[in-house]
Amino acid sequence: MTTWRERASRYILKVLEDEDVKQIKDIDEKMDYIQKEKYPWGPREYWPYKVWLQVCKEYREILKKLKN
Repeated sequence: MTTWRERASRYILKVLEDEDVKQIKDIDEKMDYIQKEKYPWGPREYWPYKVWLQVCKEYREILKKLKN
């Protein structure tokens, strides 16, 4: 059984390869777009959404570190 964190992480990695996302060069803009437009699990509430926000924040930090 996978956790919400694992699902979110795998999904974000997949979404980062989408052409519409690749065109966004700024990391903050890219992650804002993913966070707001690519949420995969229905209503933005409860535990899955909280985990989604946490994982998006972690990926934003990781991408910024990789850029530097």
